[in-house]
Amino acid sequence: MRIVSKQKDYYDGVMQHGIDLDLVYVRDNREEVLDEKYSGIVGSCPGIVGFWSQVHVIGFCGTLYPVVQLWKNPTANPHSYQYHENRDPDPKEMYTDLDHIDRFVEANLSEERVEKYYAHSTEKYSFWRHLANRQGWEKFYESYNEKSTKHYQSLFDEAKAPVFVVSSGHRVFAGVKKYDNGWSQNIMKQGVRFNPFLKNYAFAKVKDPYTAFQEIRMWISNQASPERKMIEMSNEDTAARLGHGDKYSFRKAPTKKRKGK
Repeated sequence: MRIVSKQKDYYDGVMQHGIDLDLVYVRDNREEVLDEKYSGIVGSCPGIVGFWSQVHVIGFCGTLYPVVQLWKNPTANPHSYQYHENRDPDPKEMYTDLDHIDRFVEANLSEERVEKYYAHSTEKYSFWRHLANRQGWEKFYESYNEKSTKHYQSLFDEAKAPVFVVSSGHRVFAGVKKYDNGWSQNIMKQGVRFNPFLKNYAFAKVKDPYTAFQEIRMWISNQASPERKMIEMSNEDTAARLGHGDKYSFRKAPTKKRKGK
C-alpha cells in the first residue's frame, strides 16, 4: 500500500519493507459535520478531580476505540475547549484504556484521592454526574464494545475512510442562520475528522505500527474489491444445481434401449 499524505504518521515506516503501488491510501485529513444519526458516538467520561478531560473516539477499520485526554486547563474559562481547538492534540495527554487511567491517578492524585478512586462507592462527581472512581471509568470503556460499534459501521463506508476521530467539544462551521431583523449567526455543529494523524492520539498504544498498517491496507483492499453478493436462488434451482432436479437425481437417465425392455 502506498500512502499519499502531507505529513507522516507513526505507521508509515512500514512502507520501507515494500509496498503495493496499485493500492493507494489518500490520507487527506479532512473534517466535516457529523451526521446527526451518529450523534451518540461520543459519551462523557467520569473525569479526574483537578483535571479537565476530553473524549476522542477513534474509528479504526470498523471498530471504535475511546481515547481520553486529561490536562490541567490553562484558560480563564474552565469549560471552554478553545485551547484544544487551536492546537494539535498532545499524545502525552492521551489515555487509551483503564490501566493507563489507573497509572495516571496513582501518579497525580493524593493518597486520599487514590483511595477514593479505587473504592466502590456511589459518590458522584458533581459536574459530570458520573461515578468519579474506577468503577465509573470501567463502565465508560466497556460501553465501547462490539455491540455499540455496530450502529456506526456505515460511517466508515459512507466516508470511504478507514480512520476517523470524533472529539467532544469539536465544532465545525455548518452554515449561516439569518433572522428577519437582518442579523445572522454562524451555525456550529459536532465535527468529525477523517483520516487524521493517529500519532497525535497515542494510538500506537492500541495498534503497533505494523498491525495498524496491515489493517488499513486490508480495509482499503476490501473496499476496492468487495466480496460479490451471493446470488439468491429458489429451492428448485438450488436442487437442480446440486443434481436433485429430477427423479433420477445423480443416477444416469435410461437409454432408449433400456426403455424398450
